[in-house]
Amino acid sequence: MASVPVHAFHDEIASSLTAGAAEMLDDARGGGPEFREMNRALMLADRAAREWAASAIASERPGAPNHLEQLGQLGKPEDAHHVLDPAARLEQTAATSTGQCDVALPVQDLAAAVQELDTESIIVEQANAAMADLVPLAGWHNQLGPRFE
Repeated sequence: MASVPVHAFHDEIASSLTAGAAEMLDDARGGGPEFREMNRALMLADRAAREWAASAIASERPGAPNHLEQLGQLGKPEDAHHVLDPAARLEQTAATSTGQCDVALPVQDLAAAVQELDTESIIVEQANAAMADLVPLAGWHNQLGPRFE
């Protein structure tokens, strides 16, 4: 959670910008369309693994919950490496039919793809764009010298 000085600084800067430029401040904190698309990709991956794949395996192997059914929500790309991929590998090992293997293998591919999502690059790009918009503010001048231009 951001501190009171951070909110005050944000509000002061936002008040001196146009409405469009002020929205960039929020984007730099992760509220832009790219960030929403990243969350959407993560939610779809979560749903594919925990609902679709888990229920497909459960329909062929009723009884105790399978490894995909026991997963918690996958909310960040790192979860694909630490949680989803191991669960998919365990399901492939535990498979009692080719159908179960055929479900577990694409979940491993999904885990590999989700690991490649780069949430940081989106925020850095948005922050850079917001900073570029802040530079032309009235009264701004570089006091650090030409090395920092």
